[in-house]
Amino acid sequence: MASVKTVPGKTPPKAASHRLFRLLRKPGRLSWPQVGLFGLIALTGWLYLFRLEELGYSNEYYASAVKSMLGSWSNFFMAAFDPAGFITVDKPPVFLWVQAVFAWFLGFSGLSLLIPQALAGMLSVVLLYHLVGRVFGPAAGLLAGLSLGLTPIFVIISRHNNPESLLILVMLGMAWALTKAVEGGRLPWILAFAGLAGVAFNLKMLQAFVVLPAFYLVYLLMGPSYWLKRVTHLALATLLLFIISLAWALLVDNVPAGQRPFIGGSTNNTVLNLILGYNGLGRVEGSEGSPGSGGSFSIVSLAGQAGPLRLFMDYVAGEVNWLAPLVLAGLLVLARQHFKGFKLAKIKTPALAALLVWTGWLVSFGLVFSFSRGTIHSYYLVMLAPPLAALFGAGLVALWQTYRRESGNWSGWVLPVALLVNATYQVYILQAYPVWNARFSPLVLVASLVGVACLVAGRLWHTRPALKLRSSRVGIGLAFSQQLLLPAAWSINQLYITPFNPTLPSARPGMETATGTLGNRYIWENPAQPAWSGLVTVILPLGLILAVALLALLKFSARFDRPNIRRDIRLAGLVVLVVCGLLGFAANQAWSTGRGAAATAAANPVSRPDPKLIQYLQANNPAQAFLAAVTNTTLAAPLILETGQPVLAIGGYMGIDPALSPEQARNMVKEGRLRFFLVSQNNGFGNVSSEAGTGAIFNWASRDCQQIDPALWQSFTSNASPAHTSLQEQLFDCRAP
Repeated sequence: MASVKTVPGKTPPKAASHRLFRLLRKPGRLSWPQVGLFGLIALTGWLYLFRLEELGYSNEYYASAVKSMLGSWSNFFMAAFDPAGFITVDKPPVFLWVQAVFAWFLGFSGLSLLIPQALAGMLSVVLLYHLVGRVFGPAAGLLAGLSLGLTPIFVIISRHNNPESLLILVMLGMAWALTKAVEGGRLPWILAFAGLAGVAFNLKMLQAFVVLPAFYLVYLLMGPSYWLKRVTHLALATLLLFIISLAWALLVDNVPAGQRPFIGGSTNNTVLNLILGYNGLGRVEGSEGSPGSGGSFSIVSLAGQAGPLRLFMDYVAGEVNWLAPLVLAGLLVLARQHFKGFKLAKIKTPALAALLVWTGWLVSFGLVFSFSRGTIHSYYLVMLAPPLAALFGAGLVALWQTYRRESGNWSGWVLPVALLVNATYQVYILQAYPVWNARFSPLVLVASLVGVACLVAGRLWHTRPALKLRSSRVGIGLAFSQQLLLPAAWSINQLYITPFNPTLPSARPGMETATGTLGNRYIWENPAQPAWSGLVTVILPLGLILAVALLALLKFSARFDRPNIRRDIRLAGLVVLVVCGLLGFAANQAWSTGRGAAATAAANPVSRPDPKLIQYLQANNPAQAFLAAVTNTTLAAPLILETGQPVLAIGGYMGIDPALSPEQARNMVKEGRLRFFLVSQNNGFGNVSSEAGTGAIFNWASRDCQQIDPALWQSFTSNASPAHTSLQEQLFDCRAP
């Protein structure tokens, strides 16, 4: 019988799927970058989930669309705004499909609409960590992920039901597929890039294509194959891109107009018009009928004239670019390291390709936002956050390496100078916010000066290497933590502050008072949230933070050989964690209840549907297809969310869509499908247009229909409620004789 030989000392490898569990069983085996990654997940989980249910529906325009989409497959596919399928939202449907799926599984609530956005934000941070770390090292990946996770406007968007959170996740997927295609030159990767770009287009149309010229150029310049093959790959990718991008639009436009909703935001009831107009060139050129036409800017839009300095204005910079000087300095050092000539064939490295991808993304959106003449709302700036964070992580590591290695070269001084300039820039941003300026500017200046002084001492201390290294590490640690202090403070502030406009969010602190900058979120008449909301939005995020803190404690204690020392460190660490947890809980309670909700609500009133109005409409309108007709979706959304019944938003989102003519409105009344017209002088936009038919319809209603006594349908008289007086609402009964 043949004998079986074995190799001494060799054991079969265990399944890779159990590797994570083995590491968690023995935390000492985890590397510090792995602990840092878990920390990123815990931090973003806390920032994006904590008290999330208190935001209600956020953007009620999209929330009412999801509620309508759950009512029928036709509404779901068309992204209908109202349950009757009269008009669509002015965006493509993919992000609403995702929210509808979550709402179907979890039940319709504000929280079920916001959870997918929070998860997308967390995944984006992890994906950016991977993309940067695989090229520039784990330290750069952690810094990039931390920077993105703490960017104030990114925190806002990850806690909101606008499409940008999902859009950023898909665009990071595009960057990942592109870099893989550049490194390997394989067709499947460039096709994956095109497919993801098509999905991104169906999240927010042409906004997703802003980066395409830069990304195409990266593949043309850096691809490993010969140029004809690269051109062929891009041609095939472009074909797939257009097929995926236009599939939904072509299907909808080929449905007869009478058998589908009116396309909200369009001027001729086609998705193609919506793509090229309202969601396309109209956003950049400020053309007639587009948002911000005429060059006007709202309180939630970028102030100032178009130009290269627009994004650095104090009221704008705090949204996203707290680290701009450091990013620029790091980019210069990175370019010096990786771009050493003009012969691309000799310098086609993954690092240079990644630099071109992130720089192309940053420059593309930076140019659009800087020179656009249409309205650029503040939350649009979140598109700058991923490239800024990526370049910050890679750049800071490069600056530190240059500082350490080139002690006799001028480039070694770039790091301390850049840190000092960045601190000065942050103080400049704070000048627009008096309370923040008074409390944080001295701290920023002192911390940065001490940190930079330590770095300078580390450069000049040649005789004592150990002291030189210690001084340098203290300096970079202090200066670095100071650079992220303000973005972190603004981000944490978003967990408590009262937003001016839940539809168009901004990361600015908003109204400041003598008592501080933290506000009370309990001002909304929130819908009932599911019973499990506290588990997801309080216990889970706090548990994530505690779990990672314990993991780091066990990892740190594992460094010591003596069991008694490990025991003492763990015991002391647990005591510190408990104390910090109790102090954090007390601070949260103080910040949450420190202000009266009634006073805050009076300072920043929010219009909610009057229960007496709903009761009157439902009691007198049992058979009509629509509960009432209103000017725009801003007035219709609260009624739809409250009742689940169709409300006719005649002019769409802006109140100017030509969705209904006066003759069609009169016919609907004659057919018994519509009876009540609710007219508000404060429609939210001031865009009631006679050209679109909206003004003509309500002029007819106010002239030929019977005005209803406000005492029958208003809970407050005009003398009793200033908030309701500002609306100047009138209800007309147009019942056909």
